[in-house]
Amino acid sequence: MNDREIFRKNLNDFLSYSGKKQKDLAEFVGAKTTTVSGWTRGISYPRADAMEKIALFFGVSTSRLVGSSESVSSPVLRSSYNELTPEEQRLLDAFRAADDRARADALATLLQHPAAKK
Repeated sequence: MNDREIFRKNLNDFLSYSGKKQKDLAEFVGAKTTTVSGWTRGISYPRADAMEKIALFFGVSTSRLVGSSESVSSPVLRSSYNELTPEEQRLLDAFRAADDRARADALATLLQHPAAKK
């Protein structure tokens, strides 16, 4: 499998496992739903900035989105979550519990931080 096929499979698995919809992802990333649909069908591939936002949306690394052809499963996600520090887990939990506007504000704030621009 090439990167596009792996990404397509993992994106669909993450959407399915998380219970999120393509519309949710599109709003979070700032993309059109037709763009996200293209990603889920393997027709197109996201730019680097969108890939980072997709990873943030699911709470995984960008390399996890394209780095493995293995299926995304509950134990994999739990393992990734458990590798986070307690502070990172609290941040992720709060982010996931927030409404779309609060998520967008939090993301914008974090991306403006000098450390995020390295």
